[in-house]
Amino acid sequence: MIVLTLGGALVQATAHALERPLVRALARRVPPLVVVDANRLSAVDAAGGDLLAHAVRYAAQAGGRLVVAGGGEHVEAYVADAMTPTLDEALSELARPPRRGDLP
Repeated sequence: MIVLTLGGALVQATAHALERPLVRALARRVPPLVVVDANRLSAVDAAGGDLLAHAVRYAAQAGGRLVVAGGGEHVEAYVADAMTPTLDEALSELARPPRRGDLP
């Protein structure tokens, strides 16, 4: 399992900086199990939210999962189904075997 911790603003001007680490995290393990800790994000726009949403879909298509911890309203509009309120809950979520409804 890989944890990426984000801080600051995940917006059009900065989203590109997350692409490479996110791709590496998703490719490092098959199936991918990734937690994005968004608790320190101050803002997310469409570019940042779309990047997270694409990563969630990719992980699911690859038979894995990406869970976003925290981020509140900034992130919820983009990945509400893949969110947990805390990092501990995200780690617990990925540590358990997938439920039938979790399968892609």
